[in-house]
Amino acid sequence: MPIPNCTGPYNVGCVDIMTKDKSIPKDFHDPYSVCHAELGSFFRLFYPCANVDVSQYKQATWTPEPNQKIYAYAFMKHLNISPRWFGWLSHLLTKNIKMHAYEDVPVIDQESWQGMQNLSHLKKKSNFPLVLFSHGLGGQRAMYSVFCTQLASEGFIVAAVEHRDTSSTSSYVMSNNETIEVPYYVTPTVDDGDKERFRLRNTQLEQRTREMMAALDTLEVLNNNPSTIQNMMTVQFDLCTLKDRIDVACPLIMGHSFGGATMLNTLKRDPRLKCGIGLDVWFVPLSDDFYNDNASTDKPVLLINTERFNWKKNLARCEKYINNTTKDYIEFLTLRGTGHMDQTDVPGVVPQFIASWIIKNHPEQMKFADAIHVQRKIIFDYFGKYLHRNETPVRLLDEHYELDDAFMVGSNITLTDADETKSLKN
Repeated sequence: MPIPNCTGPYNVGCVDIMTKDKSIPKDFHDPYSVCHAELGSFFRLFYPCANVDVSQYKQATWTPEPNQKIYAYAFMKHLNISPRWFGWLSHLLTKNIKMHAYEDVPVIDQESWQGMQNLSHLKKKSNFPLVLFSHGLGGQRAMYSVFCTQLASEGFIVAAVEHRDTSSTSSYVMSNNETIEVPYYVTPTVDDGDKERFRLRNTQLEQRTREMMAALDTLEVLNNNPSTIQNMMTVQFDLCTLKDRIDVACPLIMGHSFGGATMLNTLKRDPRLKCGIGLDVWFVPLSDDFYNDNASTDKPVLLINTERFNWKKNLARCEKYINNTTKDYIEFLTLRGTGHMDQTDVPGVVPQFIASWIIKNHPEQMKFADAIHVQRKIIFDYFGKYLHRNETPVRLLDEHYELDDAFMVGSNITLTDADETKSLKN
C-alpha cells in the first residue's frame, strides 16, 4: 500500500527549517526540563514548486534525513518493539521510501503562479495560503505527507512542525555545531485518569502550543525579512524567494491525535489563526480551563474522526467542547471503516509483516488509498471554502454540499457504549 500520489496541479517541493535555540535543557531525558527549554522552531515546509524537471532534484525520503537511524530506532521503541533487534531492520526497510516531494526545488515564480490560478480558493490571491500541521504522539515532521504534499499540490504552503517536547518518536537540535538528540519519553498512552500522567501530557501540550506559535512567528519573518533567518539545516533552497509570498494574515491549522489537541489549544491561544481541522483529536491533555470558556474564542473547526477511534472520556470531552462552543462553529464527521493510523502515512510505508503488529484490519476495512482520497477532498473543500468566502463561521455541510457516503455526521458511538479506556497506537 504505497503512499498515494498528489492530485493537485502543482509539483511539490520541500525544505527543512530549524532556527537557533535560545536555551538548552540540562537533561534531555527529563520531559519537564525539555518542555521549559527554548529550542527554536523546526519544521518541514511543503510548497508548490517551479515548473521544472523535478527528476533532477532529490526526492525526499519519508524517514527524515540526515539522521534517519534515530527515527527508525525510536519508532520501534514507540511501538514497544526492541530497538536493538528491530531498529536496524526498520531503518533498512524504510530509509529509501520516498514521499511525493522534492528537496530544495525552487518555488513557483509569481508570474507562473498568477497564470495557473484555476482553483477557487486562489482567485484574486497574490500569495500562498498557509497551513500549520501538528503531528501526533510518536510522530515527526514527515509522517503526514499524504496531507501536507496534497495541500501543497493544490497551491498551499504547509509547515509541518516537528515537536521537541519528547512526544515525537525522536528529534534533535543543532547547537554550537553539535547534534543533540531529543529522545522520545516512553509512557503508557492509555487514558486511566492518572493525575501525574495528565500533568505530563498537559505540560507537553503547552510546549507544543508554544512551538506552533513560534513556527508562525518564523513564517512571518520568512515572509517579511527572510534574510535574517539563520537556518541550522544545510539546504540549497533560497529562503529569500519566499519573501512576500506567504499569506501570514490568514493562517490555518491542522493536527492529528495529540496534534489535534495542539491544534485546538493553539487556535484558541493565537489570535492570528483563523480556523482549524482536527483529525482524531485526543482531548484528554486539554485542561478544564480550555473547555470552560470556548465561546469567548470561537473559531471554525472541522473534526474528522475514524470509526475505531474514541472512548468514554475522550468522547465526553469532545461533546463538552462542542456544547460550549457557539452553534455552527464546529462540524463533526466520522469516516467509516477506518482506524487511527488511516490519518497518517504509516499504512503506506510500513511493510505488511510489521504493520500487522500495529494496524488492526477489520472485515469492513476501507482501503488506505480510498480513506486518504476522501479525507483529502473534504480537507481541501473546508479550507477552500473558508478562504474563498472568508466567512465565520464557515459551514461546509450545507444543503449544497455532497458529503461522501464514507462519512457519517457526528460519532458512530455514544457515551453509553464507548469504551472507558483506549490506547492511541491502534
